[in-house]
Amino acid sequence: MKLPVLNAAFAIIVFILGLFVIPQTILAYDSTDYKLGSFVFFTDTHSIITENAHLVGNINQTNYPDLIRFKKDILKGDSDEKEAHQGSDKLANNSNNQSGWFGDQTAHWKKLLEEYNASDFLKSYHRVGVLLHLTADASVPSHVRVCPHGDGSEEYFGTGSSAKTQAQSSFKNNLVPFPFNFIKTVHVDNYETIVDRLAYQNRIPLTLGMTPRLLPQVDQYMTVVRQALNNLLNSDSFYDQYWAKNTNWNSWGSYGSVGDTFGLKSLSNKDYSLIYYGFNVAVLYSSGQLQLISQKLPPLIEKVDLSPSQFGNQGTKISLTISENRTQAVKIKIIVEDNTGRVIIDEKGQGYDGKVPVKLDVNNSEKELPYKTSLDINWKADTLGGKIPVGKGKIKVEVIDEDGNSSQPAIIEFEYLPETEQTKDTPILDQSKKVGSPPVFDSFSYIQLHQNYEDVPHRYLLSVNASDPENGPLIYNWQINCGYFTGLINSSQVEWRYNTPGECIDAVVTVTVKDNDQLEAQKSQKVF
Repeated sequence: MKLPVLNAAFAIIVFILGLFVIPQTILAYDSTDYKLGSFVFFTDTHSIITENAHLVGNINQTNYPDLIRFKKDILKGDSDEKEAHQGSDKLANNSNNQSGWFGDQTAHWKKLLEEYNASDFLKSYHRVGVLLHLTADASVPSHVRVCPHGDGSEEYFGTGSSAKTQAQSSFKNNLVPFPFNFIKTVHVDNYETIVDRLAYQNRIPLTLGMTPRLLPQVDQYMTVVRQALNNLLNSDSFYDQYWAKNTNWNSWGSYGSVGDTFGLKSLSNKDYSLIYYGFNVAVLYSSGQLQLISQKLPPLIEKVDLSPSQFGNQGTKISLTISENRTQAVKIKIIVEDNTGRVIIDEKGQGYDGKVPVKLDVNNSEKELPYKTSLDINWKADTLGGKIPVGKGKIKVEVIDEDGNSSQPAIIEFEYLPETEQTKDTPILDQSKKVGSPPVFDSFSYIQLHQNYEDVPHRYLLSVNASDPENGPLIYNWQINCGYFTGLINSSQVEWRYNTPGECIDAVVTVTVKDNDQLEAQKSQKVF
């Protein structure tokens, strides 16, 4: 009568024990806390490395406000095993190795930029953590020497096999005794387990005075970190006995001199030195990668508009919303999208040539970038080379931050239809019937209007003397290849400005003069 009760109790015990023996894939530093009371089996070493990377890099609100604002998203990303280990090759459409990151190390960075440019900041900074995850993983010896260290690691290391590895001389892979032998135990990499525990207990000191390593490209870190640890393994025969190199992708290297023995006994000085070095390399390069990512993220043009898009003498208004992740000042460049590439100037004479800093406002929204500003630019079709031609055209808007990153350009179409004599149906004059002589130039001069060399903009009054042999009125038109004019440009005097001292030392001015018979004369010369 008691047999069914015993069977039920036995089934419950089997179920409970089964919860503790369900296989967990251990791919480099573990990303989950496994605890039983106060005892820690594994801990989230990735987040510990990222926290230390913030500390080592002196990452604060002043230097890296985005890394502070989105820190919790970065920490979630560095613990995301699935995104990291199914990321790069999957993003690269490499169906042969979707558990690895050897296929295309640039894939995560490309995806990060795609999400960032779409203003999906929670996702993009989550992926910052994914990149840190892979960099930290690359500091583990079994990733450098390609030794088995987890269920399915053949696929992870690109051997072309998807089968699970059975017991090998270099791999701990015991089976649970009957009746639980239908479940395999966790494949434990003793090195990683020891690092997990020591990191959790704060027993791996950081190298004093360590400086984060800034590499030229975000996606170089995994390769460089693996090479750094490999150089250490190559330097000492003691390390070679634990992580001997494999000769090709279809064979394993040896892991431990007589099997998986690392740390089964008390750690030797050599063992601890390897742990200390690998952990510090992970922190050092993760800190550099974290800062480099922030420095390379571009400003964003979130909104741009031209109203009205069809305008004449009354002008139009360019509305612009800009966001930036790290630096509070940006420079705006707006040019006419034609073969001249002329820089526009607003109605106050300000030229938008990408050289004058514009300070952004502090943005307190936790889901957006730290700096954001909206501004309006009143434009009356003026450029540094004079008025734009009548008709349809385009302008290109670009923003550059203080790190030298350029936004994705925004293109706006417009139509300029000023109500002037040129737009009316006037007869074309027959040049053969014109009488008289063209205007004559007498002299050219300039007067400096600014007080000191440091004053900006530099201002000059340009003047020309010309006469009409028939004593008729003259119409003037001014053009210059550097700087810009302000005010009217159809009289004998015009004010010329430029914003950077010394930049227009070789400027050439061209003046065209017409009389009533449309006869004209033109003169070009250097201003100075």
